[in-house]
Amino acid sequence: MWPLPRLSLAFPVQGVTVLMFIALAIYLLMAAGQRTAQIIQLSDSHTRLSREVRFLDEEFTRLKAERDRLQSTIDIERVAREELNLIKPGETAVIVIASPRGSEAKQAPAAEATEPAPPWRQWWGWMFGN
Repeated sequence: MWPLPRLSLAFPVQGVTVLMFIALAIYLLMAAGQRTAQIIQLSDSHTRLSREVRFLDEEFTRLKAERDRLQSTIDIERVAREELNLIKPGETAVIVIASPRGSEAKQAPAAEATEPAPPWRQWWGWMFGN
């Protein structure tokens, strides 16, 4: 058999090594950048959730105190009378209607039965007292 020609594989080993090192460095930088972005995002979420937990703890404490306060019989009666307009059995409810201002009542004679003012004029008088 005759001798086979030798193929020369003239790859510069140093060039390949440098290219692999650069590719690895780029990969590591990209991975570190992604991790850094995740860490920043998680830190922001942690801060926001910590604030929300503090707010909810304060709200819970406030609501607990209000519950305890409203469970007393004095507050129950106050809310029933003032906000719900309830009365005890045997009591008489009195509804107070505000009277017109003293000066306006004196100025308008009772015998005057003229045409009522238009609604916009009534509204104007109610808002600005004229």
